[in-house]
Amino acid sequence: MPPSTYFVLLGLAYLQATASNNEGAEQDASHEPAIDDLKDLLMTSIQNTIAVNDLVTQLTQKIVDVMITVGETTTKLEELEKKFNNDMIQVRADIDEEVGSLRNSSETINQQIKRGLDTLEGKVGTIDERCNASQALRNKEAIVVSAEEGVLRDPGCVKVCGGTTRRGATNWAYSGSRDVWVTVDISDCGFVATPTLTTSIEGGDGHWTTTGNSAVFNLSASSFTMWLRHPHTSSYARTYHWNVEWIAIGYTC
Repeated sequence: MPPSTYFVLLGLAYLQATASNNEGAEQDASHEPAIDDLKDLLMTSIQNTIAVNDLVTQLTQKIVDVMITVGETTTKLEELEKKFNNDMIQVRADIDEEVGSLRNSSETINQQIKRGLDTLEGKVGTIDERCNASQALRNKEAIVVSAEEGVLRDPGCVKVCGGTTRRGATNWAYSGSRDVWVTVDISDCGFVATPTLTTSIEGGDGHWTTTGNSAVFNLSASSFTMWLRHPHTSSYARTYHWNVEWIAIGYTC
């Protein structure tokens, strides 16, 4: 039963008791203690009701305060959640931007590497070309600009070949008392046409007095003959190991 209802019932009981008391006050004086008790009970109930009302008011205020606090907390949580979501959106945007920047940087680096490799390949190609050109020049260090038959052949077929008839092994033949001659075999050079030939005489003594030491007879792709005239005895050439030094350039194909 609510305290206010209880208070009303007590008040009605008090009024009824008072009225009865006034009507029969003289008849039954023994009812006065009961009326006093009822008054005290009524006063106590009123005081209790007031105290309960105060407590309810306080509790209600506290509940209101708690609800306000909960509402404020909810609002703050919503604000925090909103801020968190906004921060996460910004973080994602920053990450996407950074990743894009890194991707662009990576592509730029790859392009730079590719350009560097292309440049390097170009330089290597240039070096190869220079090496090939140098090799070609080395291969063409011997160049025939005119030939005995008057026909120039493939420059790649040009060959330089040289040799000697060797000291003490040259088969000198005699013609009179002052002339010697020898035929030199050059077939190992592999010439297919008459080459261009240069000769000299090497020996131990007297070869410098000879005449015809650069005169060549019967030159062909496989041999040539030299005739020498000197003021010495016929055996001088063999005694002092005269020999023919020669070098030839010509076509092998």
